[in-house]
Amino acid sequence: MTTLTRAPISKSELLQLSRLPEYIGSKLELWDGDLYVLKPLPVEEPLKTRLLRLLREQYQTHPIGYILQDPQIEPPGQTTILKPALAIVSAQQAGYAWDCTLKAVPQCVIEIAARDESDQHLHDKAIFYGRNGCLLPILINPIVHSVEILTPTGFRHLLPRDMLEGGAALPGFRVPVWRLFAG
Repeated sequence: MTTLTRAPISKSELLQLSRLPEYIGSKLELWDGDLYVLKPLPVEEPLKTRLLRLLREQYQTHPIGYILQDPQIEPPGQTTILKPALAIVSAQQAGYAWDCTLKAVPQCVIEIAARDESDQHLHDKAIFYGRNGCLLPILINPIVHSVEILTPTGFRHLLPRDMLEGGAALPGFRVPVWRLFAG
């Protein structure tokens, strides 16, 4: 993960930067005035595909809203722009635009650790999501096959034998953690 510090940049400048050859294939995020360049791991795409399949299987008959891949989250009044792997947005949730820009934090956010992204950075993002209304921030580290969720009492580390449960954010969703990494 590379951190570049400079004066705050605008959304249009962030978009221009993302089109430069050196950033193609990277996720650019703004966090507390710093620009983070995150290099996704090769296992991120298959993991996202597996998660999408599991979520769609669960909610095919009882939809919960929209499952967005690589959305851009820009809470109003903040200088933070984040790009999680997946976000689940209720059909009734305000702040959703069809260009995949969210002006409100979704009910569930799934972050997949990028190459060289620290656990502390992931935890800080989960806390930010939680403080801004996300019911279920989920952090996945595909290198060590670990999953953490932010609960009201803190972070809960899930082992491969544990169940990832959706709670109020994803009612009825239950999947063994090992299944996320199978394949």
